[in-house]
Amino acid sequence: VKGENLEVVLRAVSSYVPQNVALNGREATVPAATVNVAMGTSVKLRFDFRASDKQGTEMSEISLPRLYLQIFDEEEPRFAMSTRGEAKVLDYEGISWPNGTWQPGGFGKAFTLPRGAAPTVAFTSCSSVTVTLHALPNQGSVLGSPWEG
Repeated sequence: VKGENLEVVLRAVSSYVPQNVALNGREATVPAATVNVAMGTSVKLRFDFRASDKQGTEMSEISLPRLYLQIFDEEEPRFAMSTRGEAKVLDYEGISWPNGTWQPGGFGKAFTLPRGAAPTVAFTSCSSVTVTLHALPNQGSVLGSPWEG
């Protein structure tokens, strides 16, 4: 960002119970971070954005002019949510749906992602983003059972 390194600091701001902690942070079939959540539990996550020097030692909060985020089930064969209510975003600018339509958001608004193709969530002027993940049982793909959460 503007010639600086960008660090993304992810932390749980609520209680967190993983199903398999070894699945956290790895890239799956696409360059995306994974967060594993035990079935029947939820976690509120905060993504903080920091600029760092070339050595990665000095970090300071940075406001991103625009950020696009997609949340999806890693075990699904496409970018999708297998069950409504698995993820909720807060304080977003809007939602861009795969069919090209736009749904405005706003500060103080929350949006629960529906089942189906993952929309793109847009944020503006943000130094942090808050997302809540819920591990809910579903009738998703056949991979759902081994991944559970």
